[in-house]
Amino acid sequence: MRGMPTPDPPPAPSDPATPGPAPAPYPSTQTGPYVASGPARDVPPHGGTRRGVPRAAWIVALAADGVQMALMPFFAAGWLSPANDVLDVAVSIALVRLLGWHPALLPTLVAETLPGVDLVPTWTAAVGLIAWMRRGR
Repeated sequence: MRGMPTPDPPPAPSDPATPGPAPAPYPSTQTGPYVASGPARDVPPHGGTRRGVPRAAWIVALAADGVQMALMPFFAAGWLSPANDVLDVAVSIALVRLLGWHPALLPTLVAETLPGVDLVPTWTAAVGLIAWMRRGR
């Protein structure tokens, strides 16, 4: 057809001796506890702290201990004791999901079943112990 421009020829195959673009220094598929990307490479992607304990674990532990301290008069009376036990089991399940199994969680759960121990921030202490033990890794 006259008057119509001819299409450009297809591109030549690339030269195998010429390398393609350089791979990213920190690929997004990197494995390990932290995804390294830029200046904040020591911060894990889940928003945790540098010591390997997610902030969510600290929040769960502090909230549970705060509720138990604030509602201690009701929990100690006995009529809300089953609710306290449910709270402790829920907190232990949440912490195991957030932190993985750790031996410090079992004695904490057992201690929470003892009367009067709800005044001691045992969940916060357990998360602090786990953070302290993981700091050396």
